[in-house]
Amino acid sequence: MCVLHDSDEYGVCRWPLEELARAAGVSLKLARELVAKDVLKGADKNAADYIFTPRHAGKAGEPVVLVVAGAGPCWYCSRFVRDEYVRLRRGQSTRFSENNQPPKGGASGGPNPQPKDGDTGEPKYPPNQAPKQSPKPPIGGRHGDGPTSTSTSKNINTPIPPDGGSSSRKRSAISFPAFVAECRAAGVKPIPDDDGVFRYAEQAGIPHDFLRLQWLEFKDRYSLPDAKRYKAWATVFGKSVRGNWFKLWYATNEGTYALTTTGIQAENAHKEIA
Repeated sequence: MCVLHDSDEYGVCRWPLEELARAAGVSLKLARELVAKDVLKGADKNAADYIFTPRHAGKAGEPVVLVVAGAGPCWYCSRFVRDEYVRLRRGQSTRFSENNQPPKGGASGGPNPQPKDGDTGEPKYPPNQAPKQSPKPPIGGRHGDGPTSTSTSKNINTPIPPDGGSSSRKRSAISFPAFVAECRAAGVKPIPDDDGVFRYAEQAGIPHDFLRLQWLEFKDRYSLPDAKRYKAWATVFGKSVRGNWFKLWYATNEGTYALTTTGIQAENAHKEIA
């Protein structure tokens, strides 16, 4: 289930069941038990599409195909897929569209009307004369406690925060291509030679070729126009290696690593590019 949760296609994995079990670190027998209990659905070949029929107020809506299985292997958790569909639908309904905007001004959407005198019904203030506003104390000044208070307002100099203390100095999230361009302009590597990801890969026994394949796939996926933005791309790459985000490899029974189907596909694709 953890593999389905981390999958790019949330709740769906298009690997053979045996390979899925290896990636999750469980036995094939346990994976088949999940299939038998209908927790994990699908098949290695020609699985049935997952069709969801929404219900509202006791009435069934139009059926929606949430998973198109295809001819290849396809395994999914219907609960994950259904909940993600419902979450996205609810998120769309809460957004402000052209016909769903918050009111401006008064409750009727227009400007707030001028208050009127309770006895005559005439405007409370003469035309072109706005009510006087109470003077505002200076920034950092102290407000009095009342007309009988003996305290006085004094200007207090607000200290200027040191570098890094202002929110305007905080780094904003940028795209991966912009990050690479910044590194190239500064003459530094995107992933420095002393980055912790290399030490982790050595300690975990991940081959250098697999680490390089992860980087090539990382660059491709995050260079897409609609890819996520991050503040610290080197840290994100390290997390992708630790979590095996792209499921390029799996641990064998001998304690070594081997490429998954996705890993072999990525390796072949990058060989073609090279």
